[in-house]
Amino acid sequence: MERNGWERIFPTVPTSKRSSAIIDFALTHDKSYLTVEVIDEGTPDHFPILFSSPFTAAEDGFFRKTNWKLFTFFLSLVNEYWNACVYNFDEQFFFTLFSSFLASLWDRTSEYITIRKYRPPWSAYLISLARNVNKRRRKWFERCIHEQIQAWCKDKGIYTDEQSGFTPNRHLQSRILSICEDLRLTVAANNRPALLIFVDFLSAFDNMWFPALIANLVELDMPLPLIKWIYQWLQERTMSIHHGYSQSKIVKLHVGAPQVNIPANAKWKQNGATIAGGHGRGNATNQLNEPHGLFVDDDQTVVIAEFKNHRIMQWKNGDTTNGQVVAGGKDKGKELHQLDLPTDVLIDKETDTLIICDYGNRRVVQWSRHSSTTQGEILIDNIICWGLAMEEQRYLYISDIEKHGVRRYQLGEKNGTLVAGGNGKSDGLNQLIEPKYLFVDRQQNVYISDRDNHRLMKWTKGATEGIVVAGGQGQGSALTQLYWPEGIFVDTLGTLYVADRGNHRIMRWIQEDKKQGTVIVDGNGPGAGANQFSNPVGLSFDRHGNLYVADRDNYRVQRFSIE
Repeated sequence: MERNGWERIFPTVPTSKRSSAIIDFALTHDKSYLTVEVIDEGTPDHFPILFSSPFTAAEDGFFRKTNWKLFTFFLSLVNEYWNACVYNFDEQFFFTLFSSFLASLWDRTSEYITIRKYRPPWSAYLISLARNVNKRRRKWFERCIHEQIQAWCKDKGIYTDEQSGFTPNRHLQSRILSICEDLRLTVAANNRPALLIFVDFLSAFDNMWFPALIANLVELDMPLPLIKWIYQWLQERTMSIHHGYSQSKIVKLHVGAPQVNIPANAKWKQNGATIAGGHGRGNATNQLNEPHGLFVDDDQTVVIAEFKNHRIMQWKNGDTTNGQVVAGGKDKGKELHQLDLPTDVLIDKETDTLIICDYGNRRVVQWSRHSSTTQGEILIDNIICWGLAMEEQRYLYISDIEKHGVRRYQLGEKNGTLVAGGNGKSDGLNQLIEPKYLFVDRQQNVYISDRDNHRLMKWTKGATEGIVVAGGQGQGSALTQLYWPEGIFVDTLGTLYVADRGNHRIMRWIQEDKKQGTVIVDGNGPGAGANQFSNPVGLSFDRHGNLYVADRDNYRVQRFSIE
C-alpha cells in the first residue's frame, strides 16, 4: 500500500520520494490475486509500508495471523539472491517464481485462527509505537521535505515516473547468485540446512557522487533551504544491523566508496595544484626526491613513497607547506628504522598502519601510524617488490619484479600464492616483464601495469593467463598505445586510469572500448608547468573524484580537481 494506506503500488509508479530506484520488497493482495512488488518496509529512502491482510469472511471463518518479524527475517536472508535474479530471468518468469516463493514463505510463517477468537496484540503494538515515536517524528519531517522536493522537480519538469532498477554492471549480485546456487546444490546433495547472510552497505551507497549532485541542484536553481537539507542529510551517514536486542558495529558510510565511482564523462581541470613538494629536489620537509607510489586516505591525507630520500612522507589536506616523515628518513639502510628506495605504500585501516614496499631491502614492512613509532616490522622478506594493493578481505597483493609475477598473501603469511605471471619474462598472455603497480577490485580481479610490455593486464581470480585491457600495441604515443605505464587505478565501473609515464600524460580507458584510451590530463610533453608532467609515476583518486599524481622528476605531487 502507498503512504496513505489505500493506493495500490504499480511497477510504473515510483514508490520512493527521494529516488526513482526499485527498492526491496512489499506484498499486497486483494480477494482474487496476489501482487508482488519490490519495495522495502520503512527504510530511510521510502515511506513505511504497512503489511496488511484484508479479508471478507463469516464470523466463524479463519483468519491468517502472520509473524511478520519472522517473515521479514527469513526474507532478508535471501534478499540479495532475489535481487540478482532480476537480471537473470525475464520479468514474467521472475515475478511468477518470486510470487510462489513468497506465498510459501507467508504460509510457513502464519497460523490460522477463527475470526471471533482473533484479537490484535494491542499491548505489543503500543510498546512498539512508543519505542518508535522519535523515529516516526523524523520520518514525518523527511516526508514533508520529500514532498517539497517532489513538487520542485515536477515544476522544473525533471521528475520521472520510471523505476530504474538496480545499478547496472554491478558484480556483487552475480557473485551472490553464484554462491547461493552452489549452496543450493550442496544442501540438496547433503540434505542439511545452511545459513548465509550478506551485508554490503558500502556497495549500496558507493554510486552516489554527492559533490556533483549538489552542484547540479545549484545550477538548476533548487531553493537553498532544500539544498542545505540534502547536503546535511548526506553528511556522517552510518549503518548497523539490529536483530532482537543485538546490534552490529556501526559502519560509517562514505558517500562515494574507496573504490570511487567516477562518471564516464568526467573532466578535470588541466592546471594542477601542488599539494606536496614543488620546492626543488631535496630532503627538507617541504621537498620531495623522486616520489613514486602514493595513497590518498578518506580525509584527503596523502601518503607518499619517496624513492631517493628513503622515507614515507605524509601531507595533510590543506597544509601544502610542509610534510611529515612517518617512516624511514634515517638515511639509506637495512635496519628496522630505515628504508632503502621505497616504491609504494598503502594504509591498512583495520590496524591503522602503513604497509611499505621496501624495494632496496627486498622486503615488505609495516609501520604503525602512531606518532611514537620509531621503527617498522618485517611482514615479508626475500622479495624484490615494487607495487602493493590490498582488497576488502585484507589480502595483500605484491608485484615481484625478480620473478615477473604477482603474489597474494594473507597478513602473517610468508610464502603467498601466485595469482598472475610467474611464467618467465616475456609478452605472452601468461607472462609479465617486471610488473610494477597494482590495483585489485572487489571481485579480486588484479590489474597490473606491465610496464616494459607497454600494456595493462587484468587477471581474474583463478585465471591462468591475463587479458590485455589497455595498450599492448607496442611503445608509442598514439591513443592505442602506452609508453612505460606506471600507477594504475580502477573505478567501480571498471574504467582504468593510468600514469603513462613515457608520454608524460594520464589516460583513461573505459571498459566498453579497450582498443584506445583518452588523455584526461596533460599530453603537452615533458615540462614543469601546472599543466605538464615530467615522468608521472604514482596515481590515485580521493573519494570525491579528484586526481592525484606523483610527478617524479618535478619532485612534486599534483592534484587535479574534478569539474
